[in-house]
Amino acid sequence: MKNHKDKKLCITGFTILEIFVIIIAVVSVIALVVWGAKFARTKFRDIKRNSDFNEIQKALDLYNNHRGWYPRSEGSICLNGEDSVIQSLIDEDVLLHAVKDPKFPDLNPQTWPPEDKRSCYYYESNGSQYFLGYCTEGTLGSKSECSYVRK
Repeated sequence: MKNHKDKKLCITGFTILEIFVIIIAVVSVIALVVWGAKFARTKFRDIKRNSDFNEIQKALDLYNNHRGWYPRSEGSICLNGEDSVIQSLIDEDVLLHAVKDPKFPDLNPQTWPPEDKRSCYYYESNGSQYFLGYCTEGTLGSKSECSYVRK
């Protein structure tokens, strides 16, 4: 018979290394989720900008068909939803709602215009022709891309 005093105490549990590996795995998953959410928000805003750009362009063409000219601007302006160009398009019933940059949807005078001038729909017109442009934020480290139309 073996003496019970010779039995070693058996303790079960995780080693420090196993706990460390689990912590690293959890932190990695959280980092990927946060990064993915930021990427998705940026991509959504770029898609929204493209859609708004096309909507403004169609509204400008309809305005020109109704009036015979495009809304005039004094130099290059940033369309923010409360400007005279967007209001003219809404008043003419060719644009249903104010179009605002999705990164800066609030029109608080203290935050407009944004420091990042790329977050804007640019417009310039002498009445007979216009320039309309915007830039994306860019994703995955890519540079932002700008689109414009001149009519």
